[in-house]
Amino acid sequence: MTDDESLVIEFCGEERKLESADSMTFGRQGDLVIDDNPYLHRVVGRFVWRQGLWWLQNQGSKIAIEVRDRGTASRLNVAAGQQAAIVPLEFTVGFTAGPTSYELQGSRQGGIIADEDSIHSGGGTATIDFGVVPMSSEQHLLLVALCESRLLTGTESMPTNQAVATRLGWTITKFNRKLDHLCAKLSREGVRNLRGGPDGLASDRRTVLVDHAIGVRLVTIADLGLLG
Repeated sequence: MTDDESLVIEFCGEERKLESADSMTFGRQGDLVIDDNPYLHRVVGRFVWRQGLWWLQNQGSKIAIEVRDRGTASRLNVAAGQQAAIVPLEFTVGFTAGPTSYELQGSRQGGIIADEDSIHSGGGTATIDFGVVPMSSEQHLLLVALCESRLLTGTESMPTNQAVATRLGWTITKFNRKLDHLCAKLSREGVRNLRGGPDGLASDRRTVLVDHAIGVRLVTIADLGLLG
């Protein structure tokens, strides 16, 4: 692989060419808008260049993504919260949201066929955890408190910052500081929309955080006992 390898993605006649310095999300509100289908995540996935390889990151919480090699029968399932190196030169990315299925066509240009054995050897694998970061005990407790309602009832409604701070016995200042630090940590790992500004409103970031935490199992229902 070389740093001048580009990635071309085509969907419904729209073509995007990415260079190694670029990345691109796709979904209901991604860089590449797929559809306004309410079953579709705001961001389903992301293409990004790292460590000499193009990667596909599944940034959703429920939708699985399948990468199919157009030259062979090979296919790879990328579960929510996982990422996979893009091995074939010509490939299709497929996923389903509700009753509708979608396909993106992709090609790697200016590179060579990736050596799958080398991806699986040494310190990594073709599919590795995405956005799973080490947390302090207080960061983990904050996440558990934010996820409590979703885990117990499945509802999308979020408690207020003050309500969560009170639940934890913290001041609102401490809560906001811990939330800022945790969002910044996950943002550095590529999890989007955890900051205010153009990429996402501050009012939405807690929902994004809960979606991600549950999707990659940073928090599970077994953790609720930590809240007492």
